[in-house]
Amino acid sequence: MAKQRGKVGGDKLTVKTAGEEFSAPLTELHDAWWNSIARAMGVTSIIQTFIAFEKLKGFLAVQKSKLCCNLYVLILKNRQ
Repeated sequence: MAKQRGKVGGDKLTVKTAGEEFSAPLTELHDAWWNSIARAMGVTSIIQTFIAFEKLKGFLAVQKSKLCCNLYVLILKNRQ
């Protein structure tokens, strides 16, 4: 026989156990989920997020370029 595990609807998430109950508004849960990476990076606005992303792309491009140069030097050294 099927057992009811919960209800869907409303503007908050509520989880009940035998000893406790947790409840939080969906807007707060969505905000925590949606902005978690930006907050972990210390970013507080969409503009800062974009700037941080562009800086990361630039950094990765430089690292890729350095890696390619180092590999090229190793290849040349091994040919001699």
